[in-house]
Amino acid sequence: MSSDRWYWCFTHQRVEADSERDDPENALGPYATAEEAANWRAQVADRNEHWTADAKAWDEGWIDDDQDEGEETTDRSAADRDLI
Repeated sequence: MSSDRWYWCFTHQRVEADSERDDPENALGPYATAEEAANWRAQVADRNEHWTADAKAWDEGWIDDDQDEGEETTDRSAADRDLI
């Protein structure tokens, strides 16, 4: 079983190669390897943790809405945060 793309199938609860998929609407992927597809939960948890931290920082006024990705955030005073 060789494939360039791998998916986690929720219907069958298993990793499937691109050529084996019969329910593409109910899958996550593509992943580069079968192992990455099998470990989809870890990737989802990492992303959710990152998004939650970003949302909290946004709510607390620590992220500028016009800040470019990759730029460092700057500390703001309480007065500055209240203006956001």
